Amino acid sequence: MISSDFPSYIAAKLISKLFYDPDNTLSLLGSKQVTYLTESFYEGYFNYTDKGAAGYIGILTDYYDSCVYLAEDYTYLGDMTIPGVFVSNSTGDAIKEMMDNSENDISASLQMSGSLEEVDSGAVIGYLPGNSEETIMVQSHYDSITPGAVEDASGTACLLAMADFYSQIPEEDREKTLLFIAMDSHFSDYTTHDAVVAELFRDDCSIVANLCVEHIAKEYTVTSDGDLEETGEIDPRIFFVSGSDALIQVVNEEIVRHGLDRSLVLGATLLGEDVFTDANDFYQQGIALVSLISAPIYLYDMIDTADKIEKDALVPTVETLSDILWRLSEMPGEELQES
Repeated sequence: MISSDFPSYIAAKLISKLFYDPDNTLSLLGSKQVTYLTESFYEGYFNYTDKGAAGYIGILTDYYDSCVYLAEDYTYLGDMTIPGVFVSNSTGDAIKEMMDNSENDISASLQMSGSLEEVDSGAVIGYLPGNSEETIMVQSHYDSITPGAVEDASGTACLLAMADFYSQIPEEDREKTLLFIAMDSHFSDYTTHDAVVAELFRDDCSIVANLCVEHIAKEYTVTSDGDLEETGEIDPRIFFVSGSDALIQVVNEEIVRHGLDRSLVLGATLLGEDVFTDANDFYQQGIALVSLISAPIYLYDMIDTADKIEKDALVPTVETLSDILWRLSEMPGEELQES
């Protein structure tokens, strides 16, 4: 149920714009395990719903031994009309063994209760005017249905630090206008994102690039016993980038200059038509993109607490992104776009 389909590191190295691992901590024969659902979930749930299934049990394979998986809203995939539950790998094995060894029909009941409440969604927005109306936006999200330390207090902290830094630079020294924005609705079909896109991206839109930051995380692996084990490394940082060769060069140079190890720079749509981050709605408007994310295995669990943040990486991340932002603000907007 959980994806291990991120390209192997040797494949990622071959297709990346930058593979920065100066200490060789990423085994080229290994792969990044990410915590997103595979096609088997979509195909299983909807195919068997259409065939009359009364309920759905998803086994969290390729995951640590936990039944807690509080992912984003997937109702956009279709009408989810039957109750469902995720169970841990060990519980799934027990269920399958019981089914295999039983001579009689096995029955089970599954009840799901919930409620919907209409609330206001929101975005926190700050503008810093510059010498040009051309604008670069800096984006993160602040909502979560877990303790939300890595996702995404860590990203929001970086955004706030960048806003504080740039607010101390005189307006006449800022070449472009800067827009800092943190949004909710990440877990409720991106309604805030849709509203922000509708508000900002009109015919006279001056936004030329977006810098997005999410998830500064410690790396954990799954042991043979299904437990989580800290590796002592930062979870690999993935920069999805779309724009001109000059923009990509800036990103690569600043990552290396600041020593942001275990960083991969990948084409924005390497894994599909959509960008694999919170920035997708804005990328679809055709602006240049630099989007930093990591996807630790525990991202959607209640154990996403403050101890999971790679705190020593927060300042270097802010410094790197701030210098990328400074250099992009000095480039004409048309030079940021892919030709």
